[in-house]
Amino acid sequence: MDRNPTISYRNLGLDHRRFAVTCVGIGGATVMHSADALLFEVDRLAPDIIFIHLEENDLRRTNPYLISSHLRQFISDLSHIARVVCVGQLLNFPRNEDVIGHTVYINNILRNAYTRNGDIRYWQHRGGFWNTERTVFCDDRIHLNEHGLGRYWHSVRHAILKAIRQLTKS
Repeated sequence: MDRNPTISYRNLGLDHRRFAVTCVGIGGATVMHSADALLFEVDRLAPDIIFIHLEENDLRRTNPYLISSHLRQFISDLSHIARVVCVGQLLNFPRNEDVIGHTVYINNILRNAYTRNGDIRYWQHRGGFWNTERTVFCDDRIHLNEHGLGRYWHSVRHAILKAIRQLTKS
């Protein structure tokens, strides 16, 4: 991903002497079954800011009402670890068109719960390019291609910069 010489994708392009960006994840994890392990991994890092990137793993395994309840509990648990939690919008992957209704439902729940909540904020990726634009996906229709990764990177970076500004004001 470091092919574009004008963008430093490492550490979200932030000064590594002041900020350390760490990605924590468990491949195939679900909030329903892996929340404790994920919380343990995040807690040991003691971050000031957490950006949660949720995917559709859960949507294939259970109903969206149960998932949204588990997500809200997980987010609440994360808010006890970090000073700011940014909850990223679930992305609609073209390959998973059969669960788009679930994705929209959960995004609405998250948006309504966290849009005006100071320390937990819902982050809607600007432009909604994954809803209609197939050119950001690889041929498998689930992974972002280089163009899509760049757009996603910019969105996450913007969310983190807003969270940093929020922390420096307090």
